[in-house]
Amino acid sequence: MILLKDITLRNFLSIGAVTQAVDFNRTDLTLILGENLDLGGDGARNGTGKTSLIQGLSYALFGVPITSIRKDNLVNRTNGKNMLVTLTFTVDGIDYKIERGRKPNLLRFYVNNTLLNQEEDAAQGENKFTQQAIERVINMSADMFRHIIALNTYSEPFLALKSNEQRAIIEQLLGITILSEKAETVKALLTESKDAIRAEEFRIKAVEEANKRILEQIDGLKRRQRLWQTKKESDMSGFITRYESLSSIDIAAELQAHKDLVIYNQNKLVNQNYQALVARSTAWAEKQQRDIVELQKVYDKKNSIDIETELKNHTLVTAYNQRVKDKATHDNELSRAKSDVTRYKKEVTKLEAEVASLHDHKCYACGQEFHDEQHTVVLTSKEDALKVAKESLVIAEQHVISLNANPVVLGKMPSTLYKTEAEAFKHSSELESMLQKINDKKNEVDPYAEQANELLSSVTTLGKPPVTVYDTEAEAITHSSTVDNLLIQIENYV
Repeated sequence: MILLKDITLRNFLSIGAVTQAVDFNRTDLTLILGENLDLGGDGARNGTGKTSLIQGLSYALFGVPITSIRKDNLVNRTNGKNMLVTLTFTVDGIDYKIERGRKPNLLRFYVNNTLLNQEEDAAQGENKFTQQAIERVINMSADMFRHIIALNTYSEPFLALKSNEQRAIIEQLLGITILSEKAETVKALLTESKDAIRAEEFRIKAVEEANKRILEQIDGLKRRQRLWQTKKESDMSGFITRYESLSSIDIAAELQAHKDLVIYNQNKLVNQNYQALVARSTAWAEKQQRDIVELQKVYDKKNSIDIETELKNHTLVTAYNQRVKDKATHDNELSRAKSDVTRYKKEVTKLEAEVASLHDHKCYACGQEFHDEQHTVVLTSKEDALKVAKESLVIAEQHVISLNANPVVLGKMPSTLYKTEAEAFKHSSELESMLQKINDKKNEVDPYAEQANELLSSVTTLGKPPVTVYDTEAEAITHSSTVDNLLIQIENYV
């Protein structure tokens, strides 16, 4: 038998952040009434939170409301978080407590004040195994609670349910769900058996793969053994051959050859340095001579210039350039005068035609008869304009004749060697500078000759270089220890 003790609600539907509690732990019947003071009291029962209490009871036990409202909409809209419902009850003398909330999600199930789902707390209020444990304790599903315990106008009537839904509720009421439970148990056992068979197949396959890898490792070890034996024989042969080769070396003569080789290399380096200095000295002298020849050519070319004639030609060039400008001005003026003659001729022809029309008492613009008082005024105006145009034409034609009679003659442009007169004025100073450069170049001292003379006394005839077995003297010094190590390695391989 289920005995409800109390329920507390916070931030649940219309209940705000202040926790509300209802005590069911009474010996008599608990009747919950409400009075809506917002509507003036006086027997108003709606909107007081009675349905919220039933919703909280359903949510605490099953995690769902009795209506189709979404779970997130159960959270108080004003605060929007920290919703929590706590329910304590007793079944067969055992105390139980459920704490369920959203934002954050939370589900805790206590049995005699011991947390049952402590290891599963990371499920954040959605652990199905904890919910199954609760329903096993109360021996009731959410559908039975909705249709048998929490009767309300929001739930679908029993007779309107589908036949399979009605049968499930009746089976729960009569306690005849054992067959369904056994079927589920058999189904679970069948699944476990299939999983066990699959796991055993995987284990057998893993053992076979392991055995296969072991055989491959054995074959690999045998192959490495053969390779090791072959390498041992090859190394033994190489040690013996090298020992015999090293034993035949006269180490005292080898060390002396290395000392002679050091002296030979030093003398060779001196000879190479001397030859390099001689080559540089020769190249320097050849370059000095080439530079002197080039400077002399430039000097001779400049010295061959008649500077007085050059300066005179630059003066003539200046006059020639002025004539070029004058000719351009003359040609532009002539072009404008010719344009004026053409323009005045057209104007005279036009005015003559207009005056002739006016003499015939006709309008020169439209050809109509023209006899009013304006005729004389217009005729006089046009005759005056014709006179001015003819005078302007005569002046323009005379100006063209005058310009053609006095053309600007350019003549031949004088030739100069320097681009500007200023460059020509620097001619003498450049000749002196060029002579100074030639003398400086002749007086330059070979920088390599003195060094070559200093090395000349150290130059020797080299002959053939000493022959050595080892590349370095250090290797020759370790000859004895190398022979001893070869003997030890040969003994270890035997």
